[in-house]
Amino acid sequence: FSRSSLAAETRLKVGEALIRVTKLLGELVPVYKTELINAFLCGTRDEDFLVRASSLSNLGELCRVLGFRVGPIVAEVLDCSRCLVARDPSVEVRRAAVMLVSLLLKGLQKDALV
Repeated sequence: FSRSSLAAETRLKVGEALIRVTKLLGELVPVYKTELINAFLCGTRDEDFLVRASSLSNLGELCRVLGFRVGPIVAEVLDCSRCLVARDPSVEVRRAAVMLVSLLLKGLQKDALV
């Protein structure tokens, strides 16, 4: 997903396919969470703003599916989102970063306030 030798459109489709598979995996998602989170975090550093925005959206969906099972990496995810909201020149990326936080909170539900 993070190889820049692939066309941006291909990387977008791979990210979308990964999220579809993640939703189908159900209870098996935590087994692959590290690989998926790392792939999407790498995508947030891509040159193409569409790949960055898609990676954030995909990361948000993954966090929503994982819920409280996101684990300690939630701090890194929030820090990434904060930095992109503050510094990314693309409005689409900034919106996706805000949506990431929203999806993360939806996944955590009441566990976010404990």
